[in-house]
Amino acid sequence: MLITLTFLLSSCGDREEKRELQLYITQLKNAASKNEKNPLPIQFQLPNPVLYISSLTPSGPNSANSGVVSKPLQSYPLKDLQFVGTIAQDNETWAYILTPDNMIYGAKEGDIIGNTYGKIVKIATDHIEVLEKHTVSGKPVDQIVTMQLKE
Repeated sequence: MLITLTFLLSSCGDREEKRELQLYITQLKNAASKNEKNPLPIQFQLPNPVLYISSLTPSGPNSANSGVVSKPLQSYPLKDLQFVGTIAQDNETWAYILTPDNMIYGAKEGDIIGNTYGKIVKIATDHIEVLEKHTVSGKPVDQIVTMQLKE
């Protein structure tokens, strides 16, 4: 008789725990359905590009003042710059580039980067393409340099 009574009492405990668990799950579902809202897409502003201007701003590689750098991304050789990411908003894509001094600058298609005045011609999510103009045997040569995304 003692064994039967112990068995009956233990089975009642399982039902109570199961009922409490079901109640808890029902409460969670109700709370989730009440709080279920469609999250709004995150809106953010692109940072404003900073233009560093000196009193002697060069107008290009053939400028008389070509030793003066007007933008930080023109201070370093292209091989020392690292492409670290992109942001696209309002049909405009910005590439973010890390310099050797651990500063990150934004650039868009058409911007000049590197100390040889390379022009960004394409920005993709995994790479950017920079057009550099060189002179080989007195003849101008265009070269596309691809900068892969740094992971």
